[in-house]
This record gives sequence, C-alpha cells and structure tokens, in this order.
Amino acid sequence: MNFFDIKIRFIPFKEIEFVILGKTNSHYIEDCLKLIPNIEYQIVDPRFKNIYLFIFFSKKFYIYLFKIRKLKLAYYASILSIIKPKKVITFIDNNPIFYELSLIVKNSKFFSIQNGNHFFCTDKIKGNIERYSNCYYNLPINNYPVTYLSISDFEYENINNKCNFKFKEIIPVGSLACACRYYSKENISIPLKPEFDIGIIGTGVFKKTKLGVDDSLFFSYIREILKIQNKLKICYISKFRKKSKNADLEKAYINKFFSGQLVYLYKDPKIDNLELSSNCNILISTISTLLREAFSMGTKIISLNTLPFSHSLVYEKISFKSFPNFNEFSKEINHLMNISRKEYFEKFDLKDIEYNSLNGKTAIQNIAKILEDNR
Repeated sequence: MNFFDIKIRFIPFKEIEFVILGKTNSHYIEDCLKLIPNIEYQIVDPRFKNIYLFIFFSKKFYIYLFKIRKLKLAYYASILSIIKPKKVITFIDNNPIFYELSLIVKNSKFFSIQNGNHFFCTDKIKGNIERYSNCYYNLPINNYPVTYLSISDFEYENINNKCNFKFKEIIPVGSLACACRYYSKENISIPLKPEFDIGIIGTGVFKKTKLGVDDSLFFSYIREILKIQNKLKICYISKFRKKSKNADLEKAYINKFFSGQLVYLYKDPKIDNLELSSNCNILISTISTLLREAFSMGTKIISLNTLPFSHSLVYEKISFKSFPNFNEFSKEINHLMNISRKEYFEKFDLKDIEYNSLNGKTAIQNIAKILEDNR
C-alpha cells in the first residue's frame, strides 16, 4: 500500500536466508547473489519511505524497545528477528544502525561492503572537516562481529589500527560499484588514444551552492597549466545531470573560471562516469573513489590532498601526500603526459589500491565466493 509516496507493508516477511539492508544500490549486491545457486533474499529498506507496519503488532518489537531504548534500532532488530536471516549484507557501509544490529541479532552473520573512500578515527581527532563529514567512519567504540569487504589492502591494513572500533574480519575484494559498472560489461576496453589530455572529477560541492576553498586552489593550478599549454584538451566530469539546478550553477562557475576552455560533461544516464574517465590520459581529483576505480581500469591519476592537515587516504601511495606547489604539480602533469601506461603502472601494486581484475577476478565474483563459503 502506498500513502503519499510512502510504502506501507502490513504482511510480515517470511523467513529467508539473505537480507540486503538498504535499497540504495542494492542491485549491485543482487549481481553477486545471482552467482550463488538456490538463493533467496529480501531487501529491507531503512529509509522513511518504507514503513513495515506489521512490526508494531509484534511483541518482539516492544521487548527490544524496552531492552535497548532506541526506537529505530528496536524496529529493525524486530524485523530481522521475524525474517531470521542467516546473512545480513549492506552496501551502505557507514550506517551505524547496521553495525549496532550486528551486536543485537546474534544468529545472523553480517557483511558490510565498502562503498567509497573513508577517513579513519585518527584523522577525525586532528579536526573534523565539515564538507567531508560523510567520509569519516562514524561508528561508536565497539568490537563489531562484522565481515568488512574492503576495496583494497589499504583498508585491511589500517581500519583496525587507526579506528577506535574493530571489525571481526576485513577481506579485500575490490570496488563492487566498479565491477558492476565496468568489469561486468562485455567487450570492456579503454581508448588507446584518449580524447582528453586531462579529466577533472567533479566533487559535487555545488550542492552547497559554492566551491570549497581547497578546490578553488586546485582549479587555479589547472588554469595556470592551460595558460602555459593552451592546446591541452581538458574536460570536467560532473556529478550532476543536465537541467538540474546544481548543474547550472556548477557549469556557469566552471565556464567563467576557465574562460570556456574546458569541456563540461554532464552526468549522463546512458554513459557511466567511469567510461568518461577512461577517455582521459590523466584523471585528477581530491578524494573521489572514482580515482582508484579508474586507476584499476588503466587510467593515470593525480590525487590532491587539499585538506588543511594530513589525512589517511589510499592515494598517498601513488600521488601527492600533501598539497603540492604549482611547480611540483606542473612537473607531475608533464611527467605523466610523457610516459606510457606500462611505465606508469609497473611501479605500483594493484592490491594497495583496488582488487578488481586481480587474479582475473572481479569484486562480484570475490563477494559471491565469500558469501557462498559462509552458507
């Protein structure tokens, strides 16, 4: 039943083996489950748009509410107690509710799939950067019985050492988003001669109506590069779709800042931003996860740590550890423009950055195997 765009469910869920907690990008997890024979699963969406009314007629809900004194937590704990799943899995890896549920629902195994770059607890102690607030692991101190499926060895080596919480297990599998959006496609390839010399990944900060100070500094370097090498072809890959308010603000700013010398590329439902990124010889951004995904596909990257103090980020292994001066930046641009992909990639260990394609496996296959092994 729908009521003012809110889906209301009266009939309880049946008992089932797998629960996907969270509708957001749940189709990525479904791609993994398709590789497991005789699988049944149920998506439980924690957003307000879905109300499972049958819970309020369940005695278990009121027992949980009395014990833990948290309405939302009791609500989802009672849903899982009715479904009795053997596995609970999510792609929303910074949702505290998921981890708290792992402490309450003892008879289920919990799996969390990394969905982006994160800063560690030790970084937050240095000072919280508001515009990157969603990038921190915001979990209460505890030992969570959760298997965390990370993008690379970087998280495996650092999470339990640099955070004040612990996961039961961390297994590097690769970026699931990249596997679904790129590696699972037929006839995948990247251009031998990319159309653009440089690509800039849009940060999405125009949701806050203005560009951050750090990005302005980054852009000023690109503008200076263009003054010196005006034949360079540079694109800006936006996170916003055409005709959206944010896209209009962003495009107007970009065109004015670069005097119309950049090609502005809207987010296109028919062309993935990964595909646009692969058409660049060098890809530049600050902390975007798209950088490491494009790196795994064979694109040279530059990450600029534009924060006022050092943060732990995977790109320190392959790019600048602190914000460079213009001469350092210009030198790196020229260096990457003039070396082959082979020369560039032979210097790095892919396991440090992204597990996709390692040993010929994708994150979809790696996750499916882990889930099947735990049946």
